[in-house]
Amino acid sequence: MSDFYNEIMAELGNPDGKLPQNLLAQVQEKMRLLFGQPEISASIFPYPCVIPEYREFTKGPWQLRHVPDFPHKSYFSGLMRMGMEPPVLMKNGAPWMGVTARECESHLFHVWAAEESYNTAVVGLGMGYYPYQLVHNGVGGEITVFEIDQNVTDLFYESTKGNARWDEVHECLKVEHHNLLTTPYTKAQYDHCYVDIWETLAETSAEEDTANVCKNLAAGTYSFWTQEVCYISWLADHNKDMEPHTLEEYFATILPSRPSAFGLPHDMEVDDYIALCKEAAVRAFLD
Repeated sequence: MSDFYNEIMAELGNPDGKLPQNLLAQVQEKMRLLFGQPEISASIFPYPCVIPEYREFTKGPWQLRHVPDFPHKSYFSGLMRMGMEPPVLMKNGAPWMGVTARECESHLFHVWAAEESYNTAVVGLGMGYYPYQLVHNGVGGEITVFEIDQNVTDLFYESTKGNARWDEVHECLKVEHHNLLTTPYTKAQYDHCYVDIWETLAETSAEEDTANVCKNLAAGTYSFWTQEVCYISWLADHNKDMEPHTLEEYFATILPSRPSAFGLPHDMEVDDYIALCKEAAVRAFLD
């Protein structure tokens, strides 16, 4: 992994591993445009970050808690604090996910990819953070979330009810308790489908799980959480170069019939997207 890390650093053309400033500025400007004026915007962030409010709650093995702020790695902007006590979803007392800089930035590409979607499918509810971003950035249209754990659904509604900002999300959202990894869903087709069902970054089953979702749910475009890091890991495993044609090759391993159906951020050049993939991978590999 050390050699591959050095290769990524060399291709970035930057000894400290940071993105070219013009590209970082482009992404941060998109953050500002998407996130507008959120309720909480930590001054340490280079962009506004939408942090929804949650009530602490427990349901079955799941708990939603606020934890002390701590320095943590983002997806591409470096080491950050949130400037507040971030809400965290835990399972049996162990963190599963939280609204942190990494969460904000890793979802950005997929909020961006859904900009032209009027009917969006989300696989995995979690804390409902991705639907919240869609609704409060005015994208995504009607949202259907596929979640197989009733405890997660109950905790989500209990921890967000009675909040006007969340009420707007509830109005656009419906939950289907349907397992898309194993069973086709034929009641509707979607403009965009986003898959986010894993605890860890670049989970080894991510491609296989996403392929099963693609087979079982019809959508115009698809994307999945941390696909950027998964792509770079696939390059390393197959000794391939970081080029637009290998990005299409990678997507073809998941959806052979329609590799172009994988949604990238609208209006972003493929080369720029690959540069962001590199940066996310470097930060992941250094964790």
